[in-house]
Amino acid sequence: SYSISPNISWSITERDQLILGFSGTSTRFDLNYTGRSNVDSYSANASYSHSLNSRQQVGMSGFTSHSTAEGENCLLNLNPVGNPNPPVFEPCSNFDLLVNSFNKNETDSLTLLFDYQFAWSETSKLKLSYGIQQSDSTQQLRDQNGNTLLGDLDGAKEEFSTTYDSTSYNISFSKKMELYEFDFGAQRSVTPSQEGSPQDTDQLTFKGKIKLSPHLTSNLKIKAWERQSIFLATDDNPTNFERKTRYVQGDLSLSWLFTRKWQVSSTYIYRRRYREKGIISPSTLGSSNTILFGITYRFKEMR
Repeated sequence: SYSISPNISWSITERDQLILGFSGTSTRFDLNYTGRSNVDSYSANASYSHSLNSRQQVGMSGFTSHSTAEGENCLLNLNPVGNPNPPVFEPCSNFDLLVNSFNKNETDSLTLLFDYQFAWSETSKLKLSYGIQQSDSTQQLRDQNGNTLLGDLDGAKEEFSTTYDSTSYNISFSKKMELYEFDFGAQRSVTPSQEGSPQDTDQLTFKGKIKLSPHLTSNLKIKAWERQSIFLATDDNPTNFERKTRYVQGDLSLSWLFTRKWQVSSTYIYRRRYREKGIISPSTLGSSNTILFGITYRFKEMR
């Protein structure tokens, strides 16, 4: 996975600020084994803020994004039910009676938010954002010869499309002291999934930082979120895509600043994923453990 997210901040006056940003992410999977889609996602954003006084700030934010997901997702579980061994997946093209399918999903989203910030003190801040989001999505499913595999009562269809309107919000409370800081957050938005379809996402986040010594710092991040596909999920058309997936992730890290410019760090990540039972698929539960090591060099600030 590769990401880039540059941004520019311009202080128009002492009370007015404009921020322009871009974000791009490209993710690739081993499609022979994961059953997921390669995802390319790009977004551009602009936000304007105005300080009413020393404690209050108002503003507006706009986002536009485009994501494309392509995968080879017709997979067969070779292990029968009850086999204690992990599932083994193979592409359907390896079997004469099955069709190997290639999917493509595209989603364009537009979001407009109204922002408000209130500072109780120099160390405590509350930020609120609320607005609307519209997403237009299309889905294509073809065999290796390019023939469509989608259809309804009217016959074969080149693609299915849907438009989804929703509310979007972002709430956070932060406090920063000399030796510690923390941040609580809650948000709702539409994001692309690793399975290819756009998903409605609700998320809760806690971030904490403690300075154990002048050179040693500990960071803790806990995130819980729920995703539900919005593609083809209506009361008149219940599908296997409707089932919800819940995640919990915890990150604990230690950073040691051994010179003014050099820092080493280590991070432990635990992740748990639970997916509800679908119409034709069982519920699934999985977890993972990750250890990361890093080194950081800080360049001289440019003024």
